[in-house]
Amino acid sequence: MFSASISLIFVGLFWISPLWAQERVVLSQEQRDHVASRGIVRYCVDPDWAPFEYIDAAGEHRGIGADLLRLAAGRVGLTLQVHSTPTWEASLAASQRGDCDLLSLLNRTPARESWLHFTAPLLIDENVIITREDHPYVVSLDRFDGKRLAVPAGTAVEEWVRRDFPRLQLILTQTENEAFQLVSDRRADMTIRSLIVAAYTIRQDGWFNLRISGMQADYVNLLRIGVRRDDPMLHALLDAGVRSISQSEREAIINRHINVVRHEVEVIEKSIFWPLLGVLLVVLLTSGFWILRQRALNQRLSQLNLLLEKAATTDQLTGLNNRARLMLCFEEDSQRALRGGRPYSLALFDIDHFKHVNDSRGHVIGDQVLREVAALMIRNGRGSDRLGRWGGEEFMLLFHDSDVQAAMEAAERIRADVAAHAFSHGEGVTLSVGVAQWKAGESLVQLMDRADKALYRAKQEGRNRVCPEQRHESGR
Repeated sequence: MFSASISLIFVGLFWISPLWAQERVVLSQEQRDHVASRGIVRYCVDPDWAPFEYIDAAGEHRGIGADLLRLAAGRVGLTLQVHSTPTWEASLAASQRGDCDLLSLLNRTPARESWLHFTAPLLIDENVIITREDHPYVVSLDRFDGKRLAVPAGTAVEEWVRRDFPRLQLILTQTENEAFQLVSDRRADMTIRSLIVAAYTIRQDGWFNLRISGMQADYVNLLRIGVRRDDPMLHALLDAGVRSISQSEREAIINRHINVVRHEVEVIEKSIFWPLLGVLLVVLLTSGFWILRQRALNQRLSQLNLLLEKAATTDQLTGLNNRARLMLCFEEDSQRALRGGRPYSLALFDIDHFKHVNDSRGHVIGDQVLREVAALMIRNGRGSDRLGRWGGEEFMLLFHDSDVQAAMEAAERIRADVAAHAFSHGEGVTLSVGVAQWKAGESLVQLMDRADKALYRAKQEGRNRVCPEQRHESGR
C-alpha cells in the first residue's frame, strides 16, 4: 500500500536541535550599510503548498520553506514581511509587477530567469508520478501520449511538461489538493508532484487509492529564492544567507515538519487498525488472498525493474547520469528540440590537473574531489537540464531551451562556484569548459566534437574558463 511505501521514506529521520539563533554571515561594510538602510523586504509565496510553505489562518507564512527563508534572511540581518496572494499564479504575477522583492521557494527555469535572479538551492527534492493503484508503472512519460496529467498552474513542472511532452493532455489546477482529487476521481490519469508534498498530502487527506508509480529522472526540484533582477544587492545577501545553512540545519527543519505529519498519521492509523484487521481476515479466507499475493509480487517486480534501470544508468561514484544514460538523454532531448524548434546546447567540463591530484594525493582523494565537484554542479544546475559524468574527470551538461550564450552563463556559474569552493583535501580545484549548440540532424559525436574543441581552447588559454565553439569549428 502507499502508506507502507511512504513510511519507508521517513525511516531513520531524527531530530537535530537547531543551534543557529546567534549565527550571522560576515558582511562587507557596503552590505552592512545596505541592510541598515533597507527596511522591510516584502516577499511572495505559494499560499497552498504544504508542507513546503503555506499561509495559515492567521495570515502567517508557515512550512519548511518559510523556516529556511527566515533562517537565511536572519543570518544577514534582513527583515521580512509576507505579501499574501490567493494563489501561486497570483504570486508570480505580483513578483513580475514588482509588488514583492522576492519569491520564497521555486525552481529556476528559463522563463523565470527573465525577471528573477536565483540563489543557491534552499532545498532539493525529487518529483514523482502519482496515479491510482490500478495504473501501470510509469518508466517514462514518452509512453503515455494522450494521457491526462493534472498539475497546479504556474509551476515549473507545468513549464517542463509543456516543453518535453506536448502530446500529454494538461489539466491545470489551482491547488495541490485539486490535482490529487482529479486523479483519485479518475478525471486525470496522473500528476507529477514533489515527493515530500505527495507524502504529506496523500496521507493527510487519506487518499490511499493513490500510489507512486514512477519518477521523471530529470525533473528535480532545486528550490531557490528568486530575487528581482534589478536588486543585485538583495540577491547577494540572500545567496550568502542560503549558502551558510548547513545540511544538519536543513534536516532539523525538514524533520520537524515531517514528524508532525507522521504523528498525525499514526493517530489515524491506530484508530482504524482493528476494523482493517477484521476486513483483512475475511479477505485472507477467500480467494482474494491469492489476488493480493499476485499483486504484491507484480509490484515488487516492477519496483525491482525500476531499481535495475536506475543502476544501469547511474554513475556509482557520483550518483549522476552515466555515459549510457547521457546518450539516451541526447536522443530524447534532440528530438524534442527539433519538434519544438527550441535551442539545445551541450557543455563539457574537465577538471584541471586532475592527474596531479591522483598522483600526489591518491585515488581516494581523487574520488572525493569528483564527488564534491558533482555536488557543486547539482547545486548550480537547473532541474530540467541533464547532468552526468562522461568518464574520468569529464562531466557533461545538456541544456534545454538554451543557445550558446545561455549555456555559457550557466556553465560559468558552475565554474565560478567550483573555483571558490573550499575542497575537503585542502587544495583548490578548477574547471575548463567547452560549450556548443546543437544543429538539427547532427549526432552526439558531432556535437561533442565541437564542444571538445572549445574545451581544448579553454585549456590552451590558461584553464579555469568557459569557451564557446568558434564559428570556423563548425565547418561554415
